[in-house]
Amino acid sequence: AFDVDGVLLRGNVPVPGAADVLRYLTENEVPHVFMTNGGGSTEKAKAESMSDKLGVDIDPGRIILGHTPMRDLAEKHRDEQMLVVGKHYEKLLPILHAYGLENTVTTEEYHKGIPSCYPDIPVASDEKLNLDSKFGGVCVMNDPLLWGRDLQILYDVVADSDHTIPVYTACADLLYASDHPTPRFGNGAFRAAFDALYHACHGSVYANQVLYGKPNGISYDYVQKVLETYEKEHKHGSVEAIYMIGDNPDTDVLGAVNAGGKWKAILTQSGLFQGGSHQADTLVLDVGEALAYIRAQHSA
Repeated sequence: AFDVDGVLLRGNVPVPGAADVLRYLTENEVPHVFMTNGGGSTEKAKAESMSDKLGVDIDPGRIILGHTPMRDLAEKHRDEQMLVVGKHYEKLLPILHAYGLENTVTTEEYHKGIPSCYPDIPVASDEKLNLDSKFGGVCVMNDPLLWGRDLQILYDVVADSDHTIPVYTACADLLYASDHPTPRFGNGAFRAAFDALYHACHGSVYANQVLYGKPNGISYDYVQKVLETYEKEHKHGSVEAIYMIGDNPDTDVLGAVNAGGKWKAILTQSGLFQGGSHQADTLVLDVGEALAYIRAQHSA
């Protein structure tokens, strides 16, 4: 299972040797997936983007985005109204609708329906919408652009539910590596802001939160299920080990360590991690060295 940012790509630039590793795995029919905390697009769009950047054909079925495990939410929330928090809603809503969550209200739509909820940004009266006040849950898909407004609306919806509805967050990464010289804030920063505000009001963070993406176990369980299903369908035998190859000891590595069982952690130095303590099974320079390590473990 590959992390993407900092392991295969830095921004739009491939990490040296990454394409060769993927070609080797494809040619030798080694099951693999791309497990990224990124999101905000369909799995198909992510596969096409990665294919263009890496020069390797990537199957959309191998893409596990931060929100991909949300597919399982339809069983519980299919008929319920869900608040959606994020940016570029024209991209986010088709994703959730494809997952079976079709009764959605974005923070933009909520604001238009209740302009007084955030008066700092005027909303024309003819843009008001009729809203069903009852929400079954909240899907935080990525970090929004208007934090002040969306934090207020998120809090309002939680409070209106008597502080009981689940808040599903697709990605909890506080930082991520890009082509910028220093790490950038990720979607986890928005969650940290919500936790801080809620704690300031109530003395504790909001309890009913479900976190997707690394290092959370729900995403590692989902990936393991995908890989084991692939092995079963292609009759390759059982999965002996699952290697998480990542550059973040606090997400990629920690998640694999906590998952235990068949999971092993390989930490690369091509992205976020540049030194310090870690719990990985091994530390390598880049993804090429990671492949060499894995092959050595199974050479017998």
